[in-house]
Amino acid sequence: MKLIVTIFSIVVCQTVFPQDKFTGFGRLKIGGSYSEVIAAVGLSDSKLINPNEKKVDWLDVYDNKKDYLLVYSQEKTPADLSVFYCKAPSSKVLLLSKYEVSGIIVNRIKLSFYNDTLIDIFIKSAPSEFDEAVNAKYGKGKTETETKQVTCSSIYGNSTHEENYYRTYWNKGDNIEAISYLAKYRDSKCKEVFMSYFDICDTTQKDLMESAAKAFTQEESERKLSDKKKNLSDF
Repeated sequence: MKLIVTIFSIVVCQTVFPQDKFTGFGRLKIGGSYSEVIAAVGLSDSKLINPNEKKVDWLDVYDNKKDYLLVYSQEKTPADLSVFYCKAPSSKVLLLSKYEVSGIIVNRIKLSFYNDTLIDIFIKSAPSEFDEAVNAKYGKGKTETETKQVTCSSIYGNSTHEENYYRTYWNKGDNIEAISYLAKYRDSKCKEVFMSYFDICDTTQKDLMESAAKAFTQEESERKLSDKKKNLSDF
């Protein structure tokens, strides 16, 4: 069975304004320096596993059972781990296995730094207690709901399914923006998939970092192509 077409999309907005500006949680705050952040979570570079320096399997990082520091190195970065890195110069990615604040344990946190400054806090599948704490402190935000009808085709015929997407924003349009994302959708084989995450980021700095990463990747590709042509000079 596979997904073949999206029929229509509806966006419904519900506005509830937050009480305070949302810049992070606990001692994890957008704008903090790298040294301040790792000190705040009780870590140091010596306690972090750097896959550029040690043999690390893809599942070790994906499962996020330990704390990892990911600094892209063209020479040392394992190819199967490159998806976890940011290739922008002056960037670092810190993966925290867990962080506890106000009695709430938050697992699998990705912290992105650019020019020694924390610019993005990404939480995969935040616990319900975290969502409740956010709503209590900052209000319920602004929720945008999107519904799609999709048609799946298989040897048994066509079937129609509903997809639902929920995006709740705090500080939307500001430099520092927070979003809670929840989705129920169909993948390319029409299997039902659930996804959720919570993200707090400095949108301006994140755009700059992503542009720098894109430029670096382009330069890297051009350099490899140039080297390949040089090696074929006698061809």
